Amino acid sequence: MKLPFLRTPQHQDEPTVVAMTGVRLGDKIHFWGALPALLLPLAARSGMSGQVTVISPDAAGLLSAAEREGLLVESASAPGPDAGYDLAVVHADGAWTSALGPLLTASRPGGRLIVIAGDPPAGLLGRLRGPVSPASPTDADVIAAASAAGWKRLRAIGERDGLRFIEGVRV
Repeated sequence: MKLPFLRTPQHQDEPTVVAMTGVRLGDKIHFWGALPALLLPLAARSGMSGQVTVISPDAAGLLSAAEREGLLVESASAPGPDAGYDLAVVHADGAWTSALGPLLTASRPGGRLIVIAGDPPAGLLGRLRGPVSPASPTDADVIAAASAAGWKRLRAIGERDGLRFIEGVRV
């Protein structure tokens, strides 16, 4: 007989970025950012039946990191106009606000936007640092920028491991 307090939760092995974005097998994903730590778990979860397209100034570094891990990731200079993507993930770093408008038109009706603010902890003692980097935009700044780009139903959905997640939907 297993005692309930001795069991480990099933979601414990799931990376934070996968749990918070809700990405599933077969999803079509646009990714704007420069951190492999955010891209690689998404590409692994969407699998070979999904499609992950990097729209980023640092696409070459992300593609090589994905290739080393054996993941299929594509690159494009701009989001595709086909309006068929299920999820747009944007890391709020650099000129991230310029990606919000084009990602709206590339997403299907009901498609979601997840903006990730902050940086994941680095190293063994990374979790002991402050939760959010000072250059990171606030939730209100992210919501205002995404709303101006045309995203609807914007809300902060949580914070974990130094990352804050803000969600929006294309209506």
